[in-house]
Amino acid sequence: MNQTIQRCYLLGHLLVSSVLIPNIATAQISSDGTLSTTVNSDDGVNFLIESGVRTSDNLFHSFSEFSVPSNGSAFFNNAADIVNIFSRVTGGNISNIDGLIRANGNANLFLINPAGIIFGQNASLNIGGSFFATTAESVVFGDGIEFSATEPNEAPLLTINITPGLQMGTNPGNITVVGPGYTIARENPFIVTSFTGLRVGAGNTLALIGGEITLDGGIIAADSGLIELASVREGLVNLTQTSETWQFSYEAVQSFGNVELLSLALADASGQGSGSIQVHGQNISLLGGSRMLLQNRGLQPGGTLNLTASDSVKLIGTDNNDGELGSVLLTETIARGEAPEEGKAADIVISSQHLLLSQGSGIASRTFTPARGGDITINATESIQLREFSPINPTNGSDITTSTWRAGTAGNITVSTKQLTIDGQQLRSVAVDIGDGGNITLFTEQLRVRNGGIVVSTALGSGQGGDIIINAQSTELIGFNVNNFNVSAFSTSVSGTQKAGNLIINTGRLLLQDGARVDASTFNSGVAGTITINALESVEVSGTVPGSVNGSLILSSAHVLDEVLQQQLGLPPIPSGDSGSVIINTPVLRVTDRAQVTVRNDGTGNAGALEINAGQIFLNNQAAINASTQSGEGGNIDLQITDNLLLRNGSTITTEAGGTGNGGNITINSDLVTLMEGSLINANANRGNGGNISITTQGLFVRDRAITASSEFGVDGVISINNPYTPANGLIELPTELRDRTQQIAEGCRWTDTSSFYITGRGGIPQDPSAMVRGGQILSDVRDISDLSIVRAIPQAEDRKAHTNTKAPIVEANAWIINEEGNVELVAVVNSNQALDFLRATCAIKED
Repeated sequence: MNQTIQRCYLLGHLLVSSVLIPNIATAQISSDGTLSTTVNSDDGVNFLIESGVRTSDNLFHSFSEFSVPSNGSAFFNNAADIVNIFSRVTGGNISNIDGLIRANGNANLFLINPAGIIFGQNASLNIGGSFFATTAESVVFGDGIEFSATEPNEAPLLTINITPGLQMGTNPGNITVVGPGYTIARENPFIVTSFTGLRVGAGNTLALIGGEITLDGGIIAADSGLIELASVREGLVNLTQTSETWQFSYEAVQSFGNVELLSLALADASGQGSGSIQVHGQNISLLGGSRMLLQNRGLQPGGTLNLTASDSVKLIGTDNNDGELGSVLLTETIARGEAPEEGKAADIVISSQHLLLSQGSGIASRTFTPARGGDITINATESIQLREFSPINPTNGSDITTSTWRAGTAGNITVSTKQLTIDGQQLRSVAVDIGDGGNITLFTEQLRVRNGGIVVSTALGSGQGGDIIINAQSTELIGFNVNNFNVSAFSTSVSGTQKAGNLIINTGRLLLQDGARVDASTFNSGVAGTITINALESVEVSGTVPGSVNGSLILSSAHVLDEVLQQQLGLPPIPSGDSGSVIINTPVLRVTDRAQVTVRNDGTGNAGALEINAGQIFLNNQAAINASTQSGEGGNIDLQITDNLLLRNGSTITTEAGGTGNGGNITINSDLVTLMEGSLINANANRGNGGNISITTQGLFVRDRAITASSEFGVDGVISINNPYTPANGLIELPTELRDRTQQIAEGCRWTDTSSFYITGRGGIPQDPSAMVRGGQILSDVRDISDLSIVRAIPQAEDRKAHTNTKAPIVEANAWIINEEGNVELVAVVNSNQALDFLRATCAIKED
């Protein structure tokens, strides 16, 4: 009974397996008979493939099954002068390759199976040319000839144009490479300890083009050559052979599929020359510590690591051992050339809608030689996210990095996207030794840096730091990281004798909150960079790190690091470099809750200048705008404000110089200046002279001694309060002599008319304009008019101009007459009463 149950269970299991598992051919190779291909095997494991159809220097084979068992081989015994071998599989079963594929000479080998291809852990290649594995339905040549695996035909007999294209069907099979994953001897630079997988010789191409492309712990390599991975669901992939390599075009592809590397999979085109990796798909994913690597070990410039996705590129996770190995796109140079371009590292280019780096993954280009590092260029039309540390190793972040570890210059980073989010991770360019740091340029509509995320360009050695240029409609830096205590920041810094990079922010709105920083610093004798902020709407700097008094900062400084870092970086205990300047242009600047905008020098150097051009500046709750030095010359503060400056609740504007340095000057030009609730404006010094304070305003509201310019042992500064308003402004000088006095002021007027003449003022006016005005007199008519009679009632007066003799107005014709000559003449007939009034004397005096 039990045996019967077991048999039923086994039969059921086999039935289910036959439904769920795709057709995988048994370990054999057989001809389909359409061509003169012959296959021979003495042991059923190793297969000899001969004959086929030759057309010019191309050889065609056709198989019904093509699979190679473990420890077996498939040997294409072609003539040495064959250039291309085209091999199709027509039986409809997946090819399972777990042994060796080899060919003679330098022939390129095409393996075409629309059903799908699986390369096992023991699969390997021994061919002199390039290798193409594809699940296309056919190879289409430039002259219209087609070599089909779904509709088998004879081989092309004419001389063909070797610019083939791969015609993908509507449901192409998948290509999978299975392997144990890579192991490494060291991470920096990256060195692989062992290699098992598919490899082609120097300068050749290894291409996998199918429906879905998966490397599950699989390893593929092209020594200084080209690795091409493309997931194409429908369309034509065009191929062109150049003198150096093959080129692939996807302009005729209708839709793409997915490319996935997982479980420490590796695609490696490193070598002595300019290797490249090209990946095309709808979604491209590197998972579980998988990597793509271009390591330049020669003196030729590196190639390109290019990922193009119609939807997304995702790098997620680390290895399952210690979490040290993240999913990474990596280019390096380790050759020791003399010129910057000798052995330059390969560039990294990513084009997609979305890019995600998570759980300890990364994108990096590094140089360990005098050669220049590779550039990183990312264009994600919708979003880029950097988030989450490795869950196994919380120190392993998801970062984008260019770096130099010797004399070479680090590569530049250019990012373009609609929304960029850096959540606790880093986008950075680092110069460790004598090389210079690279520049970082960001183009985005919305930039969010949160939870200790950092955009940084730093020179830790004696090189120069790179610039950071940010172009965004909205920019936010908020919060800090509870694990490493980093605050969200934009930062440029230098630890040697050279200059730190400049930091330029062009944005609509800039927000710094919860201890966030915009920082340009020097820790040695180099000069700190300049910070320039152009915000079309507003700049807001507010709040402190939660649980501390450290406020948000916009800062250019010479900073003293702790002793441990000083020893590690070989820094002096006190920096001697000058701090840089801070320039802010914005309609509204708000600094609140212990936040600061400052230039500061904690060493022996001078402070930079602080220049703000704004419509309004508002400081509240112990906020500060200041320029200070420990012993050098104090920095100047220049505030040009079109509207008002308001300080509340203990806020300050201060310049201060310690030691023998002179205090910086404060210049304020604002319509209104208000200091409330203990707020101050100070220019102070210790043994040097106090700085001067100059305030130009129409309204100044302060309490006593809220504005000071002093020195403890030196000369106090000068405080100047200026009012830009001048009473004489807007007045014009009147003439002393009138050209025609008699026509300017009449001695009398016809009182029966309705005209009027007004004089406003306290003094009288003489009848003669040239006569002296008698001060204090008021013109008053006190005559007795009782003996005057009025001919007619005087109508209510209307405002009129002073009476002057004017010509009679032109009146429109309203009648016609026949004159003496018999002609019709147009005339204006005036009402008799009106005419009488017009001609009558204006006034009459009754005589006794």
